[in-house]
Amino acid sequence: MPEFALWRLDERLVAARDLLEGAGYSEENPLRFTLDYYSGSGVEKIIVFVKQFWEENLPAEVTINTQEPRAYFARLQQPGEIQCFIALWTGDYRDAAAYLKLFGSGHSNNFSFFDNDRVDALLAGGDEIGIVDDKDRYAEIERLLQEQTPVMPVYYPVHKHLASTELVGYEPNPMNVRMSQFFARAPR
Repeated sequence: MPEFALWRLDERLVAARDLLEGAGYSEENPLRFTLDYYSGSGVEKIIVFVKQFWEENLPAEVTINTQEPRAYFARLQQPGEIQCFIALWTGDYRDAAAYLKLFGSGHSNNFSFFDNDRVDALLAGGDEIGIVDDKDRYAEIERLLQEQTPVMPVYYPVHKHLASTELVGYEPNPMNVRMSQFFARAPR
């Protein structure tokens, strides 16, 4: 976990303003960029909030651009086409590799075009799909990603479910899919 993850919001904002100022941005010369997302992704309210938050708290001017999914993902495949974007990802198995593999230089969903030989070597240290219980290896990949910051997580979706204690067969899973064929009432 990066050090700043434990900071209070006001501390993070001061650090962000300092970094932007150090890069030459100010209220008179704000950081200007476009935030892209695809229509129908369900993130419209989040995008508007993020734009407003950044503009109110940082020297930034954000333009929002939405596209239909096919055009959006085609643009994501082209280096330099998109400045800042929303990309949703859900791990399809319970392992850090479900997320870390996205930063392999050859991964088709590496939309940040992150390229690091050490990360590639660490990712190749497992089986074909990278499912290896090697906490040290994953921790090193995470450290390298945090150090080089190829992405900036903006939010993490939360799913809430209410299930009776009499229900059996209800199991949480990374894809948030519930197979009702496995549900049954618990024996009394």
